[in-house]
Amino acid sequence: MSKLYEALAEAFLTEGVDTQFVLMGDGNMHWSTAFARLPGVQTIHVRHEHCAVAAATAYNIATGKIAAASVTCGPGLTQLMTALPAAVRAHLPMVVFAGEAPVNAKFYNQYIEQAPLVTATGAHYIAAHSVPRMMEHVREAFHIAKYGRRPVVLGIPYDLQKVEYTPNQPYETSAMYYPKVGRIHPDPAIVAEAVERLKAAKRPMPPGLERHYQKCRQRYWDARTRYGNMLSREDPELWRMLMPCDPVITVADDVVFFECFSADESSYGCLTVDRETAFGKSAGCPISGRTGCAADRPL
Repeated sequence: MSKLYEALAEAFLTEGVDTQFVLMGDGNMHWSTAFARLPGVQTIHVRHEHCAVAAATAYNIATGKIAAASVTCGPGLTQLMTALPAAVRAHLPMVVFAGEAPVNAKFYNQYIEQAPLVTATGAHYIAAHSVPRMMEHVREAFHIAKYGRRPVVLGIPYDLQKVEYTPNQPYETSAMYYPKVGRIHPDPAIVAEAVERLKAAKRPMPPGLERHYQKCRQRYWDARTRYGNMLSREDPELWRMLMPCDPVITVADDVVFFECFSADESSYGCLTVDRETAFGKSAGCPISGRTGCAADRPL
C-alpha cells in the first residue's frame, strides 16, 4: 500500500508539472523525494525559499508551463512573503506545495497560522486537512492556478502525508471542472438571409478582379519608379528619406549585413556573410559603418 505523499506526487505529474523548485525540510521532504523519482521530472534545489518561488516564476515565463515550488512549513513558508506578491501581480499559474505542522502534535515549535500570511500577499491558500478529500484539494489548487492565473499554496500537514492511501479511482485532473462544449452553430435565420442576398446579387464576384488588381498594381509601381528616378536626380536627400526600401549594407568588425525589403514591402530579408572570408583581410584598421545603395525595381 502506498503513502499519501506518493499519490500527491503522481497527481502533480498528471496535472502537467515536470519541474519542481524546492528547498527541502521536514514538512515537504517526503513529497519532494517521491516527485523527484517520477519519470520525466526535473528537480532543482535552491538555497532559499524565496528563490524557489522566484525560479518557478521565471520558469513559467520562459516555458509557459505550470510552475511548481515546494517549501517546508512555518519559517520555511514565511520566507515566501516577498516572492509571492510578485507572482500574484504577474498573474502567474503556480502551485506551491508547502508542509504544515502535524495535526496530531500537542506542541510543535515551528507552528504558525500560514493561511493569513499567504492570503495577505494576494495568493490563494488551501489547507488540505482531509485525507478522503485530498485529491479534490489538489484539483482545486490547479484549477485556480491554471484558469484563475493565480499562485496557490497547498498546505498539507506532514503527518497526514505519511498515512497509507489507496485511491478509489485514477486521479482526474482539474480539467474536469470545465464543461465540454460543442461547436456554436450559426443562427439558421441569419444563414438563410445571407444565402438570399447572395442569390439576389447580380455580380457577387466581379469577373476579372484579379486581372484588374494586377493592372492597377503595375501602374502604381511604374509611377513610383518614375517618381523615385526623378527624385534621385533632382533632390537626392529627399529621395533617400522617401525611398527607404533600397538595400542597406552594414559593415561590422567581423561580418557584413545585406538587408532589403521586397518590392511590395511585405517581406524582409537579411544576408550575413563573414567579412574576412568574403572580402579578405582589411589593410590597417578595419572600417565599420552603414550605407544604402540605389536599386531599381527589378533588383
